[in-house]
Amino acid sequence: MEPPTESRPPEDPIAWQTRRLTWFVIFGGMATSVILYRVVLGLLGPQPSPSGASTLRTALYAAAALTLLGSIAWTRSRLEPPAESGMPSPTPAPQPPMPQFMTASIVAMALAEASSVLGFVLVCSGAGAAAEYLAFGAGTFLVLALVILPRGLKYWGAFS
Repeated sequence: MEPPTESRPPEDPIAWQTRRLTWFVIFGGMATSVILYRVVLGLLGPQPSPSGASTLRTALYAAAALTLLGSIAWTRSRLEPPAESGMPSPTPAPQPPMPQFMTASIVAMALAEASSVLGFVLVCSGAGAAAEYLAFGAGTFLVLALVILPRGLKYWGAFS
């Protein structure tokens, strides 16, 4: 009998396929919400123009940057296999177990999503113009698309 490995699908193929679909639905929801926040801001109508720099504005920009950096750091530390010692190995590094991957990737998505929420708060509070949301939404979308999605595709591709 062969010992179980972390990179093989579980005995029940429906379970991992359902989890994969769930992961992609959550990812799609997070990515779509970035656009929906901007749509809601457009429906709210023109907001009063901010009167210069404020402490709230600075705090929201700093918090958004920290959440994006935190999402990248979390993704790199939790969703990537440990670094090799310089020598290429014939066997790939083991992937994390499915529940651990799901939890870690959803936390990374939520951290990235916090940036767009902070941009929404910035505009709704009147501390920033509607056009400023672009920086927050684009940051979220880039982290989701360029950092988290490739790791998810690689992880789920190992089961196919």
